[in-house]
Amino acid sequence: MIISTRISKKLIPIRDDLLVQYQSYADIKGRSSIDKTLLAMNCVVHLLNRAHCSSYNDINIVLKREFFSSIVINGRKQRKRVSYSSFRDIIDWLCDEHGCNLTIGGGKVEASFSTNLRSNSVLHLTDQVLSLFIPLIDNKYEKVENVLKVKDSNKKLITFPTTHKTDFIVASMDNYNELANNSVVTIDGERKFLQVSRVFNNSTFNNGGRIYTEGGDIQCAKVELAKTVCINGKITSELDFKSLHPSLLADLKGIAMDGHDPYMIDLEGYTAEVCRVMAKLGVMCAINCKSKAGAISALTKAINKNLGWKELLNLGDVPDIKIPSSKVINQLIKHNPQLGDQWFKSRGIELQVVDSDIAMYVLNHFTDKGILLIPKHDSFIFDSDHIEEVGLVMKQSYLKVVGSAMNCRVEEK
Repeated sequence: MIISTRISKKLIPIRDDLLVQYQSYADIKGRSSIDKTLLAMNCVVHLLNRAHCSSYNDINIVLKREFFSSIVINGRKQRKRVSYSSFRDIIDWLCDEHGCNLTIGGGKVEASFSTNLRSNSVLHLTDQVLSLFIPLIDNKYEKVENVLKVKDSNKKLITFPTTHKTDFIVASMDNYNELANNSVVTIDGERKFLQVSRVFNNSTFNNGGRIYTEGGDIQCAKVELAKTVCINGKITSELDFKSLHPSLLADLKGIAMDGHDPYMIDLEGYTAEVCRVMAKLGVMCAINCKSKAGAISALTKAINKNLGWKELLNLGDVPDIKIPSSKVINQLIKHNPQLGDQWFKSRGIELQVVDSDIAMYVLNHFTDKGILLIPKHDSFIFDSDHIEEVGLVMKQSYLKVVGSAMNCRVEEK
């Protein structure tokens, strides 16, 4: 959830209308002052507008008092704080008076809040609420203010000093978001509004740094749905860095992989497609975990989460008895001897900084030219007219960040 106390002028009439409706409810309930209510209502209207722009009926909201106590935007604490009690009361009012439903930790709450408040809460919006935004024909996504975030080991946002690097990242994200907000992106014919932010972890700019898209569901879209993306009415293509993290590890070590596929393993009873998925999960676990035992445990959880085992079993794509995760990890180690000293060292979060720096250079190049690219994990979606230039710039950006591109491979998905 994004806390924003700023809303555009076009949203002020909607906010004022909601304030008038809410005030009579608040007077009866003896709720908080108008000053606190105004900031909280701005925050709610901001969230409702984002839901409307993205055609969502559900929005994630955080119901933790500490989340509201210290708001950090681009590394700076904000003087204006949203009252948690006021925000909670407005959500309560939306449920009581407008028929919205609140789900807290999997349990449906019709009107009031549970005392056991959690962060994974979802507010289901009614057409009555969303219809307030229909008159805004030229509606655009409210620009994300907090485009650069640093979290501590507990995933809490922290402040950080302003440097040339932070200014560069903020400017890059702001420029991209301005272009995205003035572009028309559709997925399966439905318009989506995209904004990006960059998130670093563990209180350092040396961990994480991934670029996340907010809105549009494109980063998580299945392959079939991603192929329906259009940008400004043009059909799109997608170029992907193949085996990006293994390639980065090899290039950083100065080792040539000579086209070697790190995911090409053979598991008895499994189709080649399922083997490849399991190999990718295994490599990810081996690179991210501190020990072999930890990687085996993580892979077991990843397989259970990401593979629909019963469905695959019915299709005959997997055997009746699962292969132990330890055997998958052992095959990957044997298959990739050149990366042997890179396993089980928690390198993944460091590599994220490298691949995200590469992505930012790619995005900046095209943003400066007014051409929108959509980042999607290790790939980019873009107007097909630019396929040759995108492939070239991806390789150039890889070389600029890593210092070597002998293992860099770019392919169309």
